[in-house]
Order: sequence, then structure tokens, then C-alpha cells
Amino acid sequence: WECYAASKAGVVDSFQVMRAFNDSTEVNVVVELLDYPCCCIKLSTTTHRRRDHNNHNSNDCHSNETMESDEQGSNCDSNIAATDRLLLLGDTFGKLVNIITSNDIQAPHNVVLLNRPSYRKDNIVDIYVFLRSKERSLNVIPTLKLGFSELMGVFLCQSMEEINALFPIPPPPSQPLLQRDNGKEDEEDYHQNKEHYEHDKNKNVNNTNSCSKKGTIIEEVLKDVSYKNCLELWQLIHDKLKDTH
Repeated sequence: WECYAASKAGVVDSFQVMRAFNDSTEVNVVVELLDYPCCCIKLSTTTHRRRDHNNHNSNDCHSNETMESDEQGSNCDSNIAATDRLLLLGDTFGKLVNIITSNDIQAPHNVVLLNRPSYRKDNIVDIYVFLRSKERSLNVIPTLKLGFSELMGVFLCQSMEEINALFPIPPPPSQPLLQRDNGKEDEEDYHQNKEHYEHDKNKNVNNTNSCSKKGTIIEEVLKDVSYKNCLELWQLIHDKLKDTH
């Protein structure tokens, strides 16, 4: 989970879709627009209010009348809450897909489901929906077809040419001083050519940092294939999903 850049992305905006099950458990799904080079919407399960397992009532789980211990009864409550969350997550995801595939949008997309690491016993699932404009970045690396792994931030290169395109080797810095045969620095020659040397040094530094100023090449690739009207689409999704439950 932690190897994916998308799992560490910040959040631009978010809202919750909520639903009450059986008049006793209220669950929600968090919908987030990620701060990520490729337009990405994440759906996550969470629980707004959980039952108190320490005050477990056997009537909370009618199918568990023959439970042998309170621990098994608590597991029953937990399973019900997890099922409710997953049902709402699936329903919200289906409505999201209907929106982005409607006739007036028809956004190509990739979907990734991940179990989020948790120290709790809850079954937490994240769904990443990447909205894109094309399958390849023709301007940067036309030979590489971007799938869900690349959109998550892990690029699977097929050749050294693709590796070199994504991770170009910066030019070596200029040598500041000439060396004499005895290994000592020729300071006189250096001072005579100091202006020329400083110009070369700054040029090399600028070339090395050029990617960091505009974003890494991988970021540029993800931006290139991203859905272009991401914020407008997010507002539409927000308006249609927030009040549907």
C-alpha cells in the first residue's frame, strides 16, 4: 500500500455520503478529490458511529442466538457494520461510474481497489478512480501504455529507453580546477578562467533541477493523460452524490 504515490496524496476537497442501516448503525463513505497529477477521486469506507461491544446485547444479532461467548457476539456486530459500509461503498461507486460514463462526459477511467492498513479489525477499503483523457503520453513517452499501476505511481518500464525517458541522467558537473601532474590545484589557471567556470557550473545546476521546478517527468506524464476538466467534473459529482442517500 505504501509503495503507491496515490496512497500518500493530499486532498483538495471532500464530502460524505451517509446512510442509516436498521435504525441502529449509521455509516458513511468519504469521497475525496486527491491532490494528484492525474485527476483522481477516492472513495473510502468509514464508520460514523459504532456499537459499544462492551455492552453487547444478544438481540443485536438475531442469527447469533446460539453464540458460545460474548466475543463471538461482538464479532457479529463488527461484521454487520463492515457489511453495511461495503454495501454503501459499492452503491456510491456504481453511481459515480454512471456519472463519469454518461453521454455528456464519457470519461475514460481506471479503477484500483486497495485494503488500507489498519490496526483495527474493521474491513477498510479504498477505491481510486482515475479519470483520464488518453492512454499514452505521446509527448513524453509514447511507447508506454499507462495502466492502473502507472496511474498509482509505479511505472513498469519495458525497455531501457523507457527508463531513460522517465529518469534521465543529468550531465556531470564541470571540473572547477585543472590538475597538475603532481596532483595540486592550478589556482592561477582557475582564477584566470573563473568566470567561464562559474557560467558552466550554473548551467549544469539549472539543467539538473529543471525537472524539479516544473515537476518530475513522471508527474508530467500523469498530467498529460489526465482528464482536463477535473474540477468541473468534481463539482458535478459532488452535487449529484452528496444528497442521493
